[in-house]
Amino acid sequence: MARLLVIEDDQRLGEALCSELRGAGWTVSWARDAHTARQRVTEGWDAILLDLGLPDGSGLDVLKELRGGGSRVPVLVLTARVRGPDKVKALDLGADDYVTKPFWTDEVLARLRAVVRRSEGQAPPTARTLRVGGCVLNLDAQRLTRGDRVIALTPTEWAILAYLAERLDRPVRRGQLSDAVLQVEDAHESALQAHVSRLRRKLGPDAEHLQTVWGIGYRLTPGEGS
Repeated sequence: MARLLVIEDDQRLGEALCSELRGAGWTVSWARDAHTARQRVTEGWDAILLDLGLPDGSGLDVLKELRGGGSRVPVLVLTARVRGPDKVKALDLGADDYVTKPFWTDEVLARLRAVVRRSEGQAPPTARTLRVGGCVLNLDAQRLTRGDRVIALTPTEWAILAYLAERLDRPVRRGQLSDAVLQVEDAHESALQAHVSRLRRKLGPDAEHLQTVWGIGYRLTPGEGS
């Protein structure tokens, strides 16, 4: 069974949610505050369901610390905050998806399955190593490196990079990319843009190879030795 950490302070909602998730086959643990969440987020979960409004802090801070420590565990944010900037900030900090309250449990389950599938990844039939500027993309090992340093990517960031790499130097439409890597029907363009923006920051001086093709979408261009 996949192991899930639910970080949610509301007693009734947490009990109902954990019950539904266990009924769907998840092994669930529940943390009700930021302090407990910080102690438990590194315990080897298959996914984390994270509320942003916690009694002793912000879920955004928990997410920031988690990603700052190099963790790639899939994180699905679950919150009552419906404003666009809150969603973009969560995605910017490394969330893989975002659901607002009130929610439909089946939707949460579907999104959890999607982020776990992305984290597990599927290597292409023929393993390839591509050079993107000064970075090396190992599609088989699902690893991005610059020199001796591994660049930590979230599952969604890796999915975007790998999808574009498999279509190297060809423009990919935003809708096509969003459907392939976000795997949710209502994936807004702003969500995809937030992931791409964060990925560009991690690419650093090689971000110029992740190009916006105006009116179409994105393209990954090769570097020497590809």
